[in-house]
This record gives sequence, C-alpha cells and structure tokens, in this order.
Amino acid sequence: SFVDRFRYKATKARQAQSRLKALARMEELQPLPTGRPVTFRLPDPEDTAPPLVTLENASVGYEPGRAVLGQLNLRLDMDDRIALLGENGNGKTTLLRLLAGRLDPMTGSIRRSPKLRIGHFTQQQISKFEPARTPCEELGALLPGEASAELRSRLSRFGILKDQADTPTGRLSGGEIARLLLCCVTLDAPQVLLLDEPTNHLDMESRQALIDAINGYRGAVVLVTHDLHLVELCADRLWVAEGGGCRPFDGDMQEYRAGVLRARRAGRWNDHRRRQAGGGNPSGRERRRDKALERERQARRRKAASAAERLVEQLCRERVDIEELLSDPAIYRGPVGRITELNQKLAELERAIASAESAWLAAEEAAG
Repeated sequence: SFVDRFRYKATKARQAQSRLKALARMEELQPLPTGRPVTFRLPDPEDTAPPLVTLENASVGYEPGRAVLGQLNLRLDMDDRIALLGENGNGKTTLLRLLAGRLDPMTGSIRRSPKLRIGHFTQQQISKFEPARTPCEELGALLPGEASAELRSRLSRFGILKDQADTPTGRLSGGEIARLLLCCVTLDAPQVLLLDEPTNHLDMESRQALIDAINGYRGAVVLVTHDLHLVELCADRLWVAEGGGCRPFDGDMQEYRAGVLRARRAGRWNDHRRRQAGGGNPSGRERRRDKALERERQARRRKAASAAERLVEQLCRERVDIEELLSDPAIYRGPVGRITELNQKLAELERAIASAESAWLAAEEAAG
C-alpha cells in the first residue's frame, strides 16, 4: 500500500523502491496456527486542520543557555509516519518531550493546532503502575466514574481480556504491561502519537499487532526505535537528530545506514591525518612501527568481523530452531505458556539479529 501510494511521488520514490526490493526478497509463509490473536485498535482522532505542530527556529534543552537541539524547523501533519533516527545522546527523546509539551522551547517557537491532543508513550511510564493494582483498576484511576464494563471494553481493544484485566500488573508480562500503557496514553483519542521504543518487551504477535494498528491509525506518528522492522513497515518519512539539530532525511533506511558508516570511516581517517600532521615527517623506524601497528589493527578488525558473522549465523540457527518448534501442530495442544515463551524468545532473537547484522556490517566496513 505504501508503494501504491508513493511510487510516483518524487520525495518518496526511493523509499518506495526500497520497499519493492524488500517485498521481492520476502517468501510468502502460511500463518502459524495460534490461539486467540492479539489485536490493537487505536481510537480514531477527530480531524484537525493542518499543520498539527510547527517548529520555527526552535531550540530546546534542560539548562539555560545550553541547548540540546537548535535551529529546529519541522512540521507534523495528520497523515505523517515519521521515524526519528540518530545516535544515542543526540536528542531524540528531548525532541519528543518538546513535541509533547513537556519541555518549552528556549528560543524560537512551537505552534500547535487548537484542541490538539498528544499521546506520549515512554518505557519510564511503566514504572508508575502499582504492582498490586489490576489493569481495570489502573484504568479506573484515570477514568473515575466510568463503568467497569466500559473499562474492560477499552482494555480488550488492546488485547487485554478478562483474565489479564483482573490480574495484578506486577504479575503481567512485559508485553501486556506495554499494551496497558498504550491503552492509557490513547484514552482521549490523540491526533499525534509519540512512541519511544514501543516494541520493547513485545512478543512477535503483539509487535505485528502494533504495526497493523499504527498503519490503520488516522493521526500522526513519530517513532523512536531500534526496531528496524517497525521503521521499514510503518515510517513514510525519516528525521535525523545529529550535530545539535534535527532535519528531514530524503532517503530510506539503507541510505541512512550507509551514510552513518561513511561518516564513521571519514572520522577515523581525519583523526589519522591529524595525528600524522602533528608529528612532522616520521623517520623510517617510525613508519615501520606505524605499518606494524596498522597490520595489527587490521587483523583485529578482520577478527571482529568474523566473530560478528559467526554471531549472526548462530542467532539465525536459533531462530530456525524456534520457528520449527512453532510450526509443529503438536505444540498447540500443550501448555499455552510454552507457546508464549517461544514467541517471546523469537521476538528477542529478531531484535538481536537486527543488532548483530548492523554490528557485522560495521565490522566488515572497518575491515575493508
């Protein structure tokens, strides 16, 4: 649907082509037999005149005179699906707090559409749930006076059914807690969803349900996540936080990752040139020593690349083993807990494989 929508739009053509290639590589699989499927249903927001949020020459930070991000000129509209990328520490979470209204701009301006509602999902909010209270009680505290049947209906839209609704949150799984939090932050049908690492603790089924819910949601979404699968299936646009600012990136994830690797290599080369320039003309002995050190570094880089490749292969083998277990109909006649455990392990492996493949790519690039 993304390709059909944006294939002939100049600013999205490269992303559309990237997804076409990804589709061509995918093998169609029959769905595994499961019990009751997990589904999310995000509430439909009211239509709001665009733009929803506009930043003009804004800066934001935590200490007077020390901005984390500056010169922000960004805009959010109702149909936006934006992945916010950047190295850790470059201000992604700070920008989400600014958009959410939890921080004010230090300079410049931020304008929000009248009556705009924003839902902000963060992992830190999970710790605010009382372990002894049930999801029904947590929701009731946010909606005093609402009937129990309506509270349960709201929870069921996020796959939290009767048994989970009456279970103390301290005994729920990480995925069930994340779904409860998502239910809480969308109670007022926000026009903007800000999601900071929303797939942490979700099993594969819940993660796919979240992807489906985001793609069916009528409002704007800004994602901060290390889950590349989520980015590739949900994000139409990319913003990059780096160098004390944030800018739209006109390209896809492959181009972004290639650019990061090029920048890292260029940084190492510039450091090397600065060291050479500062040392004057090296003697023959020094040149031989430098070459020996470079050979040793190159050997370490090749060793690191081989180790990274072996890790990817090991994780992929573990994934195949679990997929074979889940494809056996006999397992679905056994305890439900075993199926849940395997799905959670499979989700953890998917994240580990994505991280290991990135490390392998970086190690291969470094080894040259």
